[in-house]
Amino acid sequence: VEPVEAKPIALRLLQAYEQMPLDFLSRLDGYILNDITLPEWAREPIISWYAHMFQCKIFEAEKGDEWNEYKTLGEFFRRRLKKDARPIHENATLTSPCDGRVLSCGPIEASGKLEQVKGASYLLKDFLGNYIEPSNESGNGETVKSETYKYVPKKNTRLYQCTLYLAPGDYHCFHAPTDWNVMLRRHFIGKLLSVGPSVMGKIPHLMSLNERVIYFGKWHPDWDSKANQGY
Repeated sequence: VEPVEAKPIALRLLQAYEQMPLDFLSRLDGYILNDITLPEWAREPIISWYAHMFQCKIFEAEKGDEWNEYKTLGEFFRRRLKKDARPIHENATLTSPCDGRVLSCGPIEASGKLEQVKGASYLLKDFLGNYIEPSNESGNGETVKSETYKYVPKKNTRLYQCTLYLAPGDYHCFHAPTDWNVMLRRHFIGKLLSVGPSVMGKIPHLMSLNERVIYFGKWHPDWDSKANQGY
């Protein structure tokens, strides 16, 4: 697939785009997808049209093309896959948490910049926020908090990133990328700008502007040997 490249749009166009009622449109989409139960006679024509339009791989779905089993478009959008549809190698340390198209991947610069698309980047600390470690008690019983950024790679390691874009026809459930312990979840309220590949190349720092949820946790590359503190 041809890589997406940065082609920023004019500031006035960006401001006009941001003034659109995106919150309302998102809620409307959610209502149509999840709250409107389709009558049985309408399920096959509507859902099969959607599946054909966005080239969904129906043969992978747990319910297949049993259209009447999907009461809403949202149920089909979040359809589950057959158990053997995504086999994970027994020796894999990490795996993709979702289906999708890779927009960018590679090491994170020493300055903390990530590539949004080719020719455009954003700061890791702006995207993840200031990671405050869970509270722990000091020797005298006082609660101590660390408010320093914890994005510095361990000795002899590098930080890497991978951005995956889920198209409307993709399988939309998310899974843990490794056997890990989630320690913190943070919700950032932000904009609801499209994350389509073409838009990603037009709006700088889009990933840091949008609403997002961040999960912090620890994992061990070798769970049989947990001598180190993990990653």
